[in-house]
Amino acid sequence: LKTLTSIMSWTGAVLSAVVVALNVLDPRKRRFPARLTTNFAAAALVFNLAIGIGALVGYRQLPDPRHPPDSEYKTLCKIQGALVHYLANAMSAWWLCLSRIVYDIVVGGKEFARLQRMERSLHLFAWGFPLLLTIVPAAAGQLGPVDGAAWCQVKIDHYSAFLLFTFYFWMGSYLVVGATWAARTVATLRQLRHDLAAGDGRGPRVYSYMIQRQVWSVTIFMLVFAVMFA
Repeated sequence: LKTLTSIMSWTGAVLSAVVVALNVLDPRKRRFPARLTTNFAAAALVFNLAIGIGALVGYRQLPDPRHPPDSEYKTLCKIQGALVHYLANAMSAWWLCLSRIVYDIVVGGKEFARLQRMERSLHLFAWGFPLLLTIVPAAAGQLGPVDGAAWCQVKIDHYSAFLLFTFYFWMGSYLVVGATWAARTVATLRQLRHDLAAGDGRGPRVYSYMIQRQVWSVTIFMLVFAVMFA
């Protein structure tokens, strides 16, 4: 399992780096709302790197009593635990934001200008709230090795409530709500297929057809992501 996790994490890091590079180089993907996917990919890139560090440093040795409490391994474990916890929550939050924006465009028929005014709020939510969820277990000293896993995060013992209420509860909620929005979006786009084919490529609904494929692929990734953490 640890070997598989390492392979998946480094593969994910490479793919995320490619997505970030392509999004930055493509002028169409630097526009709102498509550029929001770059934030998700950036979070996924650092998240996968943080997971991959575990295999290189050897966090499986952390519980070994031969390592003193103030050892370098424990310090690195806390750093990795904070990164994993923060970026996993950030990925979930960005996926929720992406699903909602495309839902508002396709199903709600809202204009880009109106939604773009929300962009700063989306950044505050998707980067700020996960930071709060990370500060809580870090301040309580609950970042450490995860039994049976190849990474560090919130220690799974009698403090498992920290992991439930600062990670799994929010990730599960985002997954269910976001998947509902994404499914409704795709269903609506299928109904509009003949209108989109006859359009001139401009307008919110046509442009949303371009980015909904990215959002749906993110939806599939998030399902895999949730299963892996479960």
